[in-house]
Amino acid sequence: MLVGYLPVTKLECFTEQRRSNVIHQLFHHCMESLLEPLKTVGKTGKEMTCADGWVRRVYTILAAYVADFPEQCLVACCLESRCPRCLVLPNDRGSTAWSNPRDQKEITEILRQRAEGLKPKAFVSQGLRPVNPFWADLPYTNIFQCFTPDIHHQLHKGLFKDHIVTWCTEAADGGSDEVDGRFKSMSRHPTLRHFKKGISLVTQWTGNEFKNMEKIFLGVIAGTVDEQVIRLTRAVVDFISYARFEVHTERSLDQMDRAWSAIHENKNILVELHIRKKFNIPKFHSLIHYVSAVHSHGTLDGYNSESPERLHIDFAKVPFRAGNRRDYTAQMATWMSRHDAVRRYEMFLRWAKGNGVIENEEDDDNGEAKQRKRQETEEDVEVEGCRNYKVAKNPGYGNVTVDDLINKFHAADEHFLWYLQEFLLAHSFHIPASPNIPIGVFKRLTVTLPQIPQVAALDPATLRDTIRTILPEPPQDRREAVPAQFDTVLAFEKAGLTAFSDPLNPLKGAYFFPHRCKSLADCYRDASKKDLSVAQVRVIFKLPPEYGHFDIPLAYVEWYTPLQSYVPSLGMYQISRSFRNRYRRASIIPVDQIVQSCHLIPKFGTKTGRTWEPENVLNSADTYYLNPDLRLHDFVLFRYMDPTSSRT
Repeated sequence: MLVGYLPVTKLECFTEQRRSNVIHQLFHHCMESLLEPLKTVGKTGKEMTCADGWVRRVYTILAAYVADFPEQCLVACCLESRCPRCLVLPNDRGSTAWSNPRDQKEITEILRQRAEGLKPKAFVSQGLRPVNPFWADLPYTNIFQCFTPDIHHQLHKGLFKDHIVTWCTEAADGGSDEVDGRFKSMSRHPTLRHFKKGISLVTQWTGNEFKNMEKIFLGVIAGTVDEQVIRLTRAVVDFISYARFEVHTERSLDQMDRAWSAIHENKNILVELHIRKKFNIPKFHSLIHYVSAVHSHGTLDGYNSESPERLHIDFAKVPFRAGNRRDYTAQMATWMSRHDAVRRYEMFLRWAKGNGVIENEEDDDNGEAKQRKRQETEEDVEVEGCRNYKVAKNPGYGNVTVDDLINKFHAADEHFLWYLQEFLLAHSFHIPASPNIPIGVFKRLTVTLPQIPQVAALDPATLRDTIRTILPEPPQDRREAVPAQFDTVLAFEKAGLTAFSDPLNPLKGAYFFPHRCKSLADCYRDASKKDLSVAQVRVIFKLPPEYGHFDIPLAYVEWYTPLQSYVPSLGMYQISRSFRNRYRRASIIPVDQIVQSCHLIPKFGTKTGRTWEPENVLNSADTYYLNPDLRLHDFVLFRYMDPTSSRT
């Protein structure tokens, strides 16, 4: 909830020498006015109705302060060359040495002495500013412990984009041109943004673009930079992924701490390559406080500044545009007060009705009501006898013959009919004399990802995993040509193993029911190395009644080699296309043997192939890396829970 607006005046009426201190003091004065009620309620308490219906006396205190680094220094009354949480020296911020935390009582006394005209030595040694802080009289509050890590500014934008990407680009053979070429030819995935022009020409970056770069950047630089640079980049990407966990254990925090140690173990390669001389960077130093912040405040997803920055639109830009821009501050405050009153009334209506439905869904914010309506009218239906798998009611390509699949659509090779007959014989189905029986072919299959503790998906839509089998379409009128999309998946190759097998069986239920297994690491090792394989889905179709009664749709897939070759520096499995008698090894499987989609990064080597494009790279490259950074689900399976990755 918006509490108030802070002034952003430049105070040009003051001289440049005084202006900076006056601006800082103005901020603290405004914050003191906003937080004045906390002084009384923090000491005497206030009766409040809790969620269980009981009335209790609650003592409200300031417990956390979410801000980027400059604002943290502003609140901490320290220079931006210092850490707002500890007393580390400016030249020691790139080391692993621990420093004493800032003490609120001590700093308050130092600032008081400075205000009285004294010159305490600690004022200079601790890098303070002459400000009367707003937090001096707040009860039971340690403002320096209130500062929380900022994943958006410190990790996504700061450490990764501003530093790691720049350093790796300088270390790459071919520089930015080579890196851009690899981004342009990267294979596609529904959840992955494609940088069709590379990254060097992008000027306006968003948090979503940072995350999409992180998903593939490790595979992009593989082969064009020193191996120690790869280990440094992997440690940074791993640290960011662990910081995004929504549930932590001692094991995950230990892995996060190991990633932090690996960063410092491999950073000197940048000095040897004359890319960086020192690492006394504020955002680089901030990593040392992440594990302790999780212990004191809980998981870091709730303290990310990405969420409040998004609220600038709802709390500042929209109210500003709603007025006539005269005396806009008062108009914005009035608009927000009325808006809050309407929202509180809507909450009361939901409570009175006993459900979560809003009467007027047309006015719901951010188009959420429209999104729900679109989801309700989707044509995807759940497959009978196949839980959590959905296909369209009607096939996207109707009345397709086997000859069309082989010749016209080029979705399968000439052995498709042989694999179909093999599947029919295995299930004792009738083989018609004529193979040209119309088949309904689907454009996509929707799989539901498992609910894992590290990703608390409150919206079921976030667990939907789309697998596409879209055939190429030529340009028509103003519509551009649509390239073919045949996604890769993780699937059980052995018949009888499905994603929803017996949860008490450690092997069959390892992926979806790991919490019921005796040894979680053993389950993941067995599932990933013995039974889970990578395949490219070529056709998703419904078996015609002439062949036999089979409710579950089938998928024609082409297999890759087993997950046995592991690259320790990258932390990725290396695979290639699997052949049998010089032909692609393929089979037809029920869709319930497909676990989820996956992403393959081509092994670029020292130079990118000249003819490589997103449409043909899965057929042009010889070797691929299984991407564990695509989503947190993939990271948990192939990094966090994989014992091979843990040892490296």
